[in-house]
Amino acid sequence: MTKPVVRTATVADVPVIRRFIAALADYERLADQCVATEVGVRESLFGAEPAAEVLIAEVGGAPAGFALFHHNYSTFLAQRGIWLEDLFVDPAFRAHGVGRRLLGRLAAIAQERGCARVKWSVLDWNELAIGFYNSVGAEAQPGWTDFCLSGDALAALASSDLSPAYGAPASHSSIPQMGGRERRIMVVDDSRDAADSLGTILELMGATVRVVYDGASALNALDTFRPHAALLDIGMPGMDGYELARQMRQRPDHDGLRLVALTGWGQDEARKLSREVGFDDHWVKPVDPQTLMTLFTPEAR
Repeated sequence: MTKPVVRTATVADVPVIRRFIAALADYERLADQCVATEVGVRESLFGAEPAAEVLIAEVGGAPAGFALFHHNYSTFLAQRGIWLEDLFVDPAFRAHGVGRRLLGRLAAIAQERGCARVKWSVLDWNELAIGFYNSVGAEAQPGWTDFCLSGDALAALASSDLSPAYGAPASHSSIPQMGGRERRIMVVDDSRDAADSLGTILELMGATVRVVYDGASALNALDTFRPHAALLDIGMPGMDGYELARQMRQRPDHDGLRLVALTGWGQDEARKLSREVGFDDHWVKPVDPQTLMTLFTPEAR
């Protein structure tokens, strides 16, 4: 069996890199999100300020896989590291040790450059990749969750008071508002970390937020806070989200309140029950920022 050879990519490899990117997106079931072009690859990887580096693996002179990486930094260690953005092996060459050879070369680069570690992420369902990474000594990082800020949420944060550009006063013009007022949104979840995190995101989007951790506290705050919308976790102990929604709907002064069920259950039965108790929306966790932005639309229930 011909052993794979790993080399540093050049600008002549742009078509190959683009082909591997598309193949990876297709494998990860994300082809609809892949908009990279050869022009974009050339400018971003081989232009005046390269954003990342690429290794190409070949078997018998044929491109067999690639690894795209860039440096990150550990504040705790005060050392550079390497972030492996993508690693892909052509299915025709997956019995040739290509992935191991790419990771081995990347590990060597890390040591040559004095990097403390190499890190990457992998989709939860990709058991084949997870098993491979375990086999080379890599370890999953329990307790950590990847976050991504993009699209409308990125624009909203960039224009908020929390990140003024070059010291200039920030404008809320890009943050959706209702009737000239910022939206009042209540978050109810017995998981304090989840509730506080969601509340922070909504505040960054421009909302005035009240976070409570149980149904009784939510009912007590309803008349004083008078939210436009309330996001209720379903699986709370004691008074669950369904019962809380029923009682909120019995309050005559809150007919226009938009109630949103937050749950890990997306089955038809769960959605039907949400409608029956008075929820306007049934959102399955985790909720993306684009969905949260719908809370800022001016329409009532």
